[in-house]
Amino acid sequence: MNEVYWTAQAGYPLLATLQRLPLAGAVLLMIMREQDLALAFDRLGGLFDRVPFIAVAFLIGGLAILGMPGTPGFDAVHLVLEASIETFGALPTIATALGNVAAAGFLLWAFQRAFLAPRPRDVPVSRIVRTRPMEYFVGGATLLVLLAAGFYPEPWLKLTDSATQALAAYFHHG
Repeated sequence: MNEVYWTAQAGYPLLATLQRLPLAGAVLLMIMREQDLALAFDRLGGLFDRVPFIAVAFLIGGLAILGMPGTPGFDAVHLVLEASIETFGALPTIATALGNVAAAGFLLWAFQRAFLAPRPRDVPVSRIVRTRPMEYFVGGATLLVLLAAGFYPEPWLKLTDSATQALAAYFHHG
């Protein structure tokens, strides 16, 4: 899973991606641990048929990392790119945006390999455990918060505004 982490980090400062990246990775690792699968994408496949809710949660969490509208990542990407162009200029900002494109490509590749690719022949379908009630609860609550914060970010921005202003003043950008 280090590839997911470093690919996502290629385009953003740590601040922009650290919040949701572990969520997407943790969901996939949770499936892999439960299924006793190796940490290799060639051992995955066919998971969408058995755990569609987790597949959708993985995809929405991944799209939030990339800054999809309707997720908190959209505001994060917007603010990072806006600050980047003012502080560093066009070239580093373009590099940041291209890093986001690379992360999107890797996310979609990982989603395809884990959930949409055919199941390996040596992994019986009975070995892939269906989504349990607690996984529905935790995943559903996480997605609800993620989407609520994405469609209605004002309370979250107000909550962090004083800390952000204090940091800006500390670094003399206020």
